[in-house]
Amino acid sequence: MPPDFDLHAYLKWNPELRSAGISTLQQACEHYAQYGHAQRLVYKEFNMTLRYALAVLADASQPRLPRAVAHAAPLSGTPPAGAA
Repeated sequence: MPPDFDLHAYLKWNPELRSAGISTLQQACEHYAQYGHAQRLVYKEFNMTLRYALAVLADASQPRLPRAVAHAAPLSGTPPAGAA
């Protein structure tokens, strides 16, 4: 298990787990070990702000990302004043 595994974050970011009856730390750890790690499910809180254009990946074996600009936004999802 990752040392920073957070039950509340795991259930928050993967709401289908709560619907499947997972509610305890033991259940969540078992699920993560059996499925979540391989599926790369989010298991902790994070803060991320995108501010720059995404470049097309140089490695052809990687999925392509469209060029886009993401403005800084608070966790509420509301763009800051003046952002378009």
